[in-house]
Amino acid sequence: NRTRRFFFFLALTMFSAWAKDAILEPFGADVFGLSMGATTRFNSYWQTATVVTLIAGGIAWRKRRPELQGRISQVGLLIMALGMIMLAATSLAGLRHLVEPALLVFGSGFGIYTFGGLSLMAVMSPDRHAGTYLGLWSISILVFKGLGTFTGGALRDVLLLRLGLDAGLAYSIIF
Repeated sequence: NRTRRFFFFLALTMFSAWAKDAILEPFGADVFGLSMGATTRFNSYWQTATVVTLIAGGIAWRKRRPELQGRISQVGLLIMALGMIMLAATSLAGLRHLVEPALLVFGSGFGIYTFGGLSLMAVMSPDRHAGTYLGLWSISILVFKGLGTFTGGALRDVLLLRLGLDAGLAYSIIF
């Protein structure tokens, strides 16, 4: 069923996207010895890139038919994955200078994905079901953002504190 697949798609994306959210600050401190002042900016990099890309996408693709936005969402997901791969590489190889670019790449992908995903939701929801799809979108964001954030933090604690892995390796596994 189309609705279940869409909900699963949203759930998986939200879970994956937010699993790194709560661990970015400790990541900067544990792997690179950065101060709290430096690490607190990490979330602002990717979130700003998300907003800028979302607005730019709205300007660039607003006249495109919504049913053609699936490809845009896929491209966004690939760019998000590239950002996560870059973060894993920075962690594993100690490449401090690539942290902010990795976060900007991830945020840009998230903005593109969000634009495409919202457009897909609009196509999938005839007027009489619009509330259902908007509800699914909202629920998936809230529930799976929370679960992703929790899981990322829990994995960090298990890998670092329980298993005693090297910080670079532990964070790269999570990313």
